[in-house]
Amino acid sequence: MDYLKVNSNFDFHAVYNMLYTDIQTALLNIHSYNKQFYSNNLQNTINYIRSIPAFLWLWCAIPFTLYILLKIFSKVKNSAFPEFFSPKSSNKNPYNLNIFDLAKTSYRPEHTDAAIELIEKLHYDVNTMLPSNGLTIFLCACLGGTKSLIQYMLLKGANIHSVTQDGDSALYLATYAVLNSRKPDISILDLLIAHGCNVNHQNNKGYTALHRAASKGNLRVIKCLLRHGANLNLSNKSGVYPIDSATNAGHPGVAEFLAFNISNPHVWDVVDPHTPPKIKMGLQSPVRPHIMQSPHYLRQIKQEHGYSRSAH
Repeated sequence: MDYLKVNSNFDFHAVYNMLYTDIQTALLNIHSYNKQFYSNNLQNTINYIRSIPAFLWLWCAIPFTLYILLKIFSKVKNSAFPEFFSPKSSNKNPYNLNIFDLAKTSYRPEHTDAAIELIEKLHYDVNTMLPSNGLTIFLCACLGGTKSLIQYMLLKGANIHSVTQDGDSALYLATYAVLNSRKPDISILDLLIAHGCNVNHQNNKGYTALHRAASKGNLRVIKCLLRHGANLNLSNKSGVYPIDSATNAGHPGVAEFLAFNISNPHVWDVVDPHTPPKIKMGLQSPVRPHIMQSPHYLRQIKQEHGYSRSAH
């Protein structure tokens, strides 16, 4: 049992120091190994990511992109059409009509009130536009022809210079509404012009509010527009003047009221080779080329000079 005996000469302090030094050295080696291991793993990960084909990255990006687009669309639809996308509890539109239809039918008093209520409650921008035709809520109100609603929208910041995709202005639409109303309120036109509407604005086909009024034969509206500077001498892109609109619609008295001196009576020789409406309706004497080309005139010349087919 000698191995159980304790050696009195054994140096415990030296052994402790040796063991401490060995353990410290081992820990440093382990730390260095781990650092190298993680560094190698990081580099391997980067290399792996770089080796992934571009189309796979694109494929992964598609769902994220769609998510972002859906979020954007959700915000847009909620701001533009809140009565369709708001919770049912906040949707109190009893007419089952959107704000555009309510504004267009604002000649019904209850629709005017409903339109104002929706704008106030759902914080509509009155310049919100329908992509299909370019009508804004404000332009729909002009088409509805209710002065109180138009005034309200002007106070809400309506764009007085907005037009539809066909180029119809607020004044043109309001003129249409007044002309077709059972109780026309001409002061609507005064209001719009006072706020900056151009009385001589032409739509994409060249028609003005005066053309529209002349076609209806409404002298009150015509005089209102003329009082604000409407130009009698503006033709559309087909060369039709307001006087032509009145004549073709069967309003000779209005046509006489709209008569004016044409600066270039030969304009039809350049614009259109056919006989113009003014000549057909007897409002303008035909220029000489039209007379010379007339079959009736040619027959008359032949008879006067004794010409016949057999003579040739």
